[in-house]
Amino acid sequence: MEVPAGGLSPGMSPEEVARRELLEEVGGRAAELRLVGQFYTSNGISNEVAYVYLATGVELGETHREATELMETRLVAVEEALRMAREGEITDGPSALALLWCEPLLLQ
Repeated sequence: MEVPAGGLSPGMSPEEVARRELLEEVGGRAAELRLVGQFYTSNGISNEVAYVYLATGVELGETHREATELMETRLVAVEEALRMAREGEITDGPSALALLWCEPLLLQ
């Protein structure tokens, strides 16, 4: 299980990419995106940076996935997603980190 993610495209800001990936992968449109943090995905090997955004006020609609993106959308409660990240059920490191970084904002 993982959260929506994607690579930066030339000429697009990290926020624009976050909005694009949310729409493509889960059909989501966010009322607000908040930058939570950034990290290097492979310290010592690469200078690739991942940006973590929290999308709020999300309305779900039709997805716009690429033909190679074979995935299913699974909605879970915030508490369940956080538990899954803490207990290692989410094995995608960047997704688990993103969820845990967003925890204080999600539980307000």
